[in-house]
Amino acid sequence: MTARAFAVIDVSLLIAGLISRRGERESATVSLIDLWLAGAIEPVVCPALIDEFERVLREKFATYIPSEDVDGYVEILASCSHMHPDPQDPPRICRDPHDDYLFALAVESGVSLMSTDRDILETADPPCRVLGIGDFLREVRRSE
Repeated sequence: MTARAFAVIDVSLLIAGLISRRGERESATVSLIDLWLAGAIEPVVCPALIDEFERVLREKFATYIPSEDVDGYVEILASCSHMHPDPQDPPRICRDPHDDYLFALAVESGVSLMSTDRDILETADPPCRVLGIGDFLREVRRSE
């Protein structure tokens, strides 16, 4: 059995993986979700991340995703992830202060932060390891 990869995964990646179409050419976000559901990846989450996930799905994707499906997605994320308490008073690190809790969550849980958000990826001297989705997926596949 291979080791499971733990990471804080930016909400935008989780949502992209859920709503991406499966076609001839599989996207990186679909691969991310497939690896998660296969047990190779376990997201590290906190109540604030779960709340952001649900809020974004309800506010930005309401015309595409029925409310009961949102409920199911939120339940899957909450129950199939490693739950960590919300970081308290995260230090100001990122250009977008709304992302500071993600850095704090990664630091407190001792894992990497994965994102495609330029505000996160371009943070100077991040307090944790920050990876783009491609780098993270390559590492997970090498450990399989």
